Amino acid sequence: MRRKLLLLFKFVLSGVLLYWLFKRGDLTLNNLTIGLSNVKLVVVVLLFKVAQLLLGSYRSALLMQFQTISFKIVKRVVSITWAASFLNCVLPSSIFGEAYRIQKLMKVDPSINKDNAVYAVIFTKIFSIMSLLFVATVPSFFVQSVSSEGRLYFYLLYCFIGISILALLFRERVIKMLKPLFLVSYRFRKGEFFKRRLNALGQYHVGLLRSNKLIVSSLLSIVIQTLNVISVVLIVMVLNEGVEIEIYKVLVSVPIGLLAQAIPISFMGLGVGHVAFDKLLRTCGVSNGADVFTVFFVLSYLYYLIGAIPMFCNAKCGDRKDD
Repeated sequence: MRRKLLLLFKFVLSGVLLYWLFKRGDLTLNNLTIGLSNVKLVVVVLLFKVAQLLLGSYRSALLMQFQTISFKIVKRVVSITWAASFLNCVLPSSIFGEAYRIQKLMKVDPSINKDNAVYAVIFTKIFSIMSLLFVATVPSFFVQSVSSEGRLYFYLLYCFIGISILALLFRERVIKMLKPLFLVSYRFRKGEFFKRRLNALGQYHVGLLRSNKLIVSSLLSIVIQTLNVISVVLIVMVLNEGVEIEIYKVLVSVPIGLLAQAIPISFMGLGVGHVAFDKLLRTCGVSNGADVFTVFFVLSYLYYLIGAIPMFCNAKCGDRKDD
């Protein structure tokens, strides 16, 4: 019952926000037509999506901590990741897509701990958030006019990125600092199931932090989110041809808009993403931020729908194995 109410809330919130933007005239069909009719834009954005899929799949393979990452394993992870994206598009909650992804990743290599699939998905989300903040940090140094609120936001952003970099560089010390917390949690957990999970988590963290997989995964995440931001910036430029915009402010605002869109309070970020992009891009001289998000959402959605093909293939392969 609670899930149904939450789903209903998401649909209502998305509908109300979209209707509000439409009544204000901030949501139009004309800009959507301009964006989707630009062949070069569509091709570039879709190619970026393919690159993100390949890089993201390799990152997932690293986070799974496979003993060897062969072409066959990467191909399998690509298929699983794309199929999970399709489920996220057609089902009311991304939980179903992530559950599918975890279930399939557990079966890629029987020699590794199945818990690694759960941790790989969790760390993927963490890396995505941190990389978006990092991508927003770099162009912030070139923004000239900043309000007092914006300056405070920049300071908080710099502090967060600085702490994250220090934690990455001194990860051996981080392990030692977290060890007492792990031991306390282990002591208070009486059930064997939770103890096994904590043991697996401890082994996973040690394996991740004491290798270059953490650094490589971080760099891959930054590249992936940079491609995401560039895609949105290209849409902004196509929909605002001839309009003077503050490009550095756009480069700072887009990652924050993508983070806001990912907050799970609306259906697939609809409405919330539109409002976030509308408000953020207006500070950069862009008056059609909601339409920018619409074009980006539609192109992403169309790409993810193609994930039905690998999902069908995965299901067919699963049926053959069962036989």
